Amino acid sequence: MKIDFKKLSLSIGQRVLVGNLVVILIAVVSAAVSFLQLYQSQNVINYSFQTVAPSLDALNTLSNLVVRSQMYTTNWIYTPENESDKVALRDIQNQHFPLLRTEISNLKREWRNENHRNMIDSIVVEFDAVLERQQKVMRLLDGTEDYLDGAKKEKAIEELNQRIIPISNQLTRKISAIIKEKDIEKEAYFKQTSFSFSWLEVFVASLGVIIITMGLTSTYLIYKTVSQPIRQLNQTLLALSLGKNPVLDLKKDLGKHEIGQMYLSTQKVVTAMRAISNFATAIGKGKYDTNFTPLSQEDVLGNALLEMRDNLVSIAEDEKRRRWITEGVAQFSEIIRVNYEQIEDFAFSTLRQLVKYTGANQGSIFLIDEQKDVLYVAAAFAWDKQKFLTKNIRKGEGLTGQAWQEGQTLYFTEVPPDFINITSGLGQAPPDALLIVPLKSNQVVYGVVEMAFFGAVEGYKIEFIERISENFASTISSVQSSQQTKRLLQESQMMAEQMRAQEEEMRQNVEELQATQEAIQRKSGELESQLNAINAAAAMLELNPRGVITQINDKYLRLAGYAHKELLNQPYTLLLKEGHESSRKYIQLWDDLFAGKTVEGELERKQKQGDTLWLYGTFYPVLDKNRNLERIIHIVTDITDQKKQAEKLEVVRLEQEAMIEQMQMQGEVVLQAQQEAKKQQEEAEKLNKKLTSNEAVLKKALEKSKKEKDAWRNREAELLDTIEKLQAKT
Repeated sequence: MKIDFKKLSLSIGQRVLVGNLVVILIAVVSAAVSFLQLYQSQNVINYSFQTVAPSLDALNTLSNLVVRSQMYTTNWIYTPENESDKVALRDIQNQHFPLLRTEISNLKREWRNENHRNMIDSIVVEFDAVLERQQKVMRLLDGTEDYLDGAKKEKAIEELNQRIIPISNQLTRKISAIIKEKDIEKEAYFKQTSFSFSWLEVFVASLGVIIITMGLTSTYLIYKTVSQPIRQLNQTLLALSLGKNPVLDLKKDLGKHEIGQMYLSTQKVVTAMRAISNFATAIGKGKYDTNFTPLSQEDVLGNALLEMRDNLVSIAEDEKRRRWITEGVAQFSEIIRVNYEQIEDFAFSTLRQLVKYTGANQGSIFLIDEQKDVLYVAAAFAWDKQKFLTKNIRKGEGLTGQAWQEGQTLYFTEVPPDFINITSGLGQAPPDALLIVPLKSNQVVYGVVEMAFFGAVEGYKIEFIERISENFASTISSVQSSQQTKRLLQESQMMAEQMRAQEEEMRQNVEELQATQEAIQRKSGELESQLNAINAAAAMLELNPRGVITQINDKYLRLAGYAHKELLNQPYTLLLKEGHESSRKYIQLWDDLFAGKTVEGELERKQKQGDTLWLYGTFYPVLDKNRNLERIIHIVTDITDQKKQAEKLEVVRLEQEAMIEQMQMQGEVVLQAQQEAKKQQEEAEKLNKKLTSNEAVLKKALEKSKKEKDAWRNREAELLDTIEKLQAKT
């Protein structure tokens, strides 16, 4: 029996009762949903505070243990007297890490990310291995005599630098990655909880609004006696407000009145929302080719979705191309770092990778033969087989010569049929596209790369090939410069041999010139000896075995330009040039001092204002009764002026040798050589007069220096006696 609800008549009381029942039902549903949402939020909060937060603390503690163990191991090797660090390292191995490992093991059982559990297991195992290697270092350098054993110390340093430090750094990065992901997870739980409460507030408020609306609507419909159409529309709108796609009878007609028109409009909205939902879902899954038609030109939401899809497609394509270019540049950087004996080998390796990476079918690299001024084939590659061609191309000849001449990229999609063929096991065919790129760096062309393709070449691939070609050209430029330098050196050696062969025949013509040269060299030697004899007053400081300045006199402070409080208890490396503290020479200095060896020689140091200070100094190690380094006495004299004067004399000597060599090379006619010799003699006499005029000044300075040096020698003898007495006492 079919009931016509349009003709069904209900009393006012029945309609009110039905309305109240609906309100009660909504309240019950609201309470159930609210309870469920609160229960889920409570679970999220408990997991965040009981598992995620303690896990972050444990991971940060583990990262700190890795860094501290690495630092204490380094101090174990380089500062053997630091017992506190040794005790701390043993505490990490015997107490802190076992407790932390147990705590992490208990926490990870509650982790919801299986990958995180696997990663932390791997990190714990690797850190165990690091601790075993640290124990190996501790056993190697267990006693004071072990630090004096160079082999053990070298082995410990090798274990530290090659195994402990790299693995520790890698563990730190892994732990940081897990911490970062855990922070993200914690933030996600926080956002989820906030969203749940916000959603609950909106849900409760929405239900309140709906209840009030339904009450008013019910009252209105009672007076208008249109309860059935309004009930149907209310159900539809309620579903839409909850984000659902309600199923409507699109053929149902409620009439031509306003309620019927509202029903028809609702049908259109439901249909449009269903289409928009399907389209948005497809876009979210990456199906950017999904078709969608807006309701009209004024459909704001539909047009916005289409624009969003187009933007996502563009962004995805740009990201794909950028990643492709970045990975390609990285691969070619590895090729460039390899040292090749022949340019052709380097060209073939580059071309082979370029053909494979860009999807080309054939390629060749032409380099310029500077002697013949032609392009020759340095490398050819096709179908994973190298094809060595023997043709040479002149500038402007053919497409390849045109690219060389113009220095511009040439790209053709219509290749002449007789220009090139791509050969395979099935036959041969002309390519669809041809790309010719000049190997250009700093506006200089070093060659041409030619590549053939089946199909068009995208713009970003052309840009990538041009970029690689520029890097290749830059490398070729460096290699050619090196080869040219080597060739010029060989030519100069050959010319020197020829000059030595002609030396006997030219000797009589340049005797007078040689005599002049010998006189100049003799004067230069005398002047250099005088300058070396001018020594400044000595300066002295003392260092402890850690390289910290414990005492320093005023003369050293004046040389360095520092105040006494600025250097006292400061590391000696403050006086070194930048980067010198890690040099092999400086490390060897301390190895010799720890071995009880006295070290002396020229030293390049840095003044406070950054100027270079040249010193001639001696390091005297003072050992205790156990032959351990107790302190170092460092005595220096300032030789900066001597260094500068020696450099000037070296310039003068080189200029004289250059003039002599020029005269020898121009000695085709004896008369010309004699005339040139007279000119050189006159210049030498002028220089000799100048040197003679300076000799008086230098002699006065020498006499003053001798007095200061005698005083310094007496002081040095006293210091040496003091050092010997100290060593005898210890």
